[in-house]
Amino acid sequence: MNKLNNAPVDKNNVRLVVEHDGHTHYNISSKAKTIIGREICFSSYGLFSVYGCGNFQSVMGFFQWLRTGRSHELCRLMWGATSNSYLGFQADPLLTLNHCQSYVTEALYHRIISDENLAHAVANSSYPFAYYNISPDGTTPIPVEHAYWMCDIAEEARIRVRDWMGFNF
Repeated sequence: MNKLNNAPVDKNNVRLVVEHDGHTHYNISSKAKTIIGREICFSSYGLFSVYGCGNFQSVMGFFQWLRTGRSHELCRLMWGATSNSYLGFQADPLLTLNHCQSYVTEALYHRIISDENLAHAVANSSYPFAYYNISPDGTTPIPVEHAYWMCDIAEEARIRVRDWMGFNF
């Protein structure tokens, strides 16, 4: 069986092969093989501040804070597995993924530029972003329904980081 030919393909026609993470794409996941992928994972820990919104410990914590009407201060402290749950908070049904996208892009941008080494790595990176979970045995990518949304945000943040650093690509 040819693993590459049978691999799932994302919207950018990137074949999702776990072993290719860092060679053909960056998986933006806590289980990613690359530092870039692990660090820009929305639930990864990294202190940053968004003008007018304050300080957060993860992009996902920012997203949860936004989705719950900017009223749950505990969201500012959330990261890791905790940030992926709503902790019983009621999300505003009017705030769709698309509505939140520009805000979450802003948060990821600030997360990246808060770490100079990460900002340089992201600015110099060239592979497309992908997002998928990995099977328990670590060999099989499991596509995620909203992966396109996260990849679009990561790409837009990369463009903004390059602009901020004065890169001309």
